[in-house]
Amino acid sequence: MGRKIIVFVYLILGIAPLISIAQKCERCFEIEVYQENKKIDIQNNTVYLKRMPFELHFILNEPQGIAINACLSDTNMTDLIQGKPLNDMHPYLYGMAEELHNPDREILINSNAPSYWYYEDSITHRFSSVSISADKIEGIRYIQQMTNVETGEILQVNQFPSRLYLGLITCEWIAATQSEKEYYRTHLTLDFGQ
Repeated sequence: MGRKIIVFVYLILGIAPLISIAQKCERCFEIEVYQENKKIDIQNNTVYLKRMPFELHFILNEPQGIAINACLSDTNMTDLIQGKPLNDMHPYLYGMAEELHNPDREILINSNAPSYWYYEDSITHRFSSVSISADKIEGIRYIQQMTNVETGEILQVNQFPSRLYLGLITCEWIAATQSEKEYYRTHLTLDFGQ
């Protein structure tokens, strides 16, 4: 009996990694933040930055898009964190794709709509630069200014707000149901209080 239990435990331990690989999150992504060529630790979905240019690195498993709602209040992010259904969160539904390759090196602030950053191929993407390896796509957004779409104000680095709240969702429009299918959601607070 003891030998059977040991064999069973070895079998389970051997299969467990295969199960986690098979359950890979569809259209998930990772975010890394860099400043002064250094990766900055993200602590409890918050990253502490200086008021100077920085980079957002999106690590994707496949070509995909991300709806990003950037705002000065945490209200939209709170709805996202609390699990409010995507179709009930107006600020994430009707957005716009920004210019190809992020020529202004900016992030748009708009509490009423998301920006849509995506990678389709080496020419059609909304990142400043892209690095591709065998198993991932890394889209990098260089940020040296913020544009408040609601006021038209362009904020240079020394004018960055004390906090910028990012709600991020990957989803797909399903024509048959006239609704969005959500795959993944997360959030990140950029804290410039230093």
